[in-house]
Amino acid sequence: MMLICWLRLRLITVLLVLVTTVNGCTRSLPPGSGTAFCANPIKTTRHELLFGQQRPDSSIIADEEFAAFMHEVVTPLFPAGLTLIDASGQYQSANGRRIEEPTKVLILVYPDVAKVRENIREIITQYLARFRQESVGWVRTAARACF
Repeated sequence: MMLICWLRLRLITVLLVLVTTVNGCTRSLPPGSGTAFCANPIKTTRHELLFGQQRPDSSIIADEEFAAFMHEVVTPLFPAGLTLIDASGQYQSANGRRIEEPTKVLILVYPDVAKVRENIREIITQYLARFRQESVGWVRTAARACF
């Protein structure tokens, strides 16, 4: 739970930095078009999967290994789009030890329907088996989105 709070705080910080720095470098929208861009956002769900990158033997999952996992497992299940973020995480393992590790945050913006949940469970199952992980965090948040 602490990892989720920390990741959200980090994400908010990154977004605030981007908004305050990028805003001055972009062109403003033409007059009257401010709400036209996203006048009718769809109701959907933001699914975040938190993948720790440290194995039980303390080795780190190589970028190439994770890229193969994304290519072989994740992308075929969610071909319409996704976002992957590198992060740093920590959690308390089942034996009570605090683990700090590199983390990947996968963001999927899809409806919260049975097929999407089934596909996410498949991703989690494959990740746990392939990389001998104890758990994968899954956060679901109601969202509105425009694409």
